[in-house]
Amino acid sequence: MPSFPEQSAVYPTTPDKLLEAFKRLDTLLPNLIPSVFSKAHKLQGDGGAGTIAEYVYTPEFAAGRTLKVTTELFDEVGHIFHADFQLEGDWRYSCFKVHIQLVPGLLHGTTRVRYTFIYEPETAPPPLDIIAAAHPGVVALSAYLYDEHEFQRSLSASTESTKNLTETV
Repeated sequence: MPSFPEQSAVYPTTPDKLLEAFKRLDTLLPNLIPSVFSKAHKLQGDGGAGTIAEYVYTPEFAAGRTLKVTTELFDEVGHIFHADFQLEGDWRYSCFKVHIQLVPGLLHGTTRVRYTFIYEPETAPPPLDIIAAAHPGVVALSAYLYDEHEFQRSLSASTESTKNLTETV
């Protein structure tokens, strides 16, 4: 399966806090970035491996389509999250998976998040739009975990950086 080159970014929270928050993405994301997700809920599981969650995008962001996420690996010791993503109506990919590893950042209390996007078919274009959409969610989540006041500033910066990324694509 082809994969997009590993992306990484540093966020102001610890790997443990961020991984624990991944278990609650269905309740956190609609509240943290309501301009992207109108609602979400777990269909099965507790947030760990085997969990299936459904996210509904806002009409403005992705025409109200539904994203189904199946957590395939949730390693609390190695700080690894691996999931299969199925976006309703996106026929570009027969398979789309995200592998995330959280490692302590160089500064105390920070986390380097390493993302690898794996997809099929090989002839499909790189998922630049999905990568651009994922970044604000992790920024909002880590900022929320860091500090409520810092949350608004980070969200504004994330929106601007996503805008810049999509303009260059």
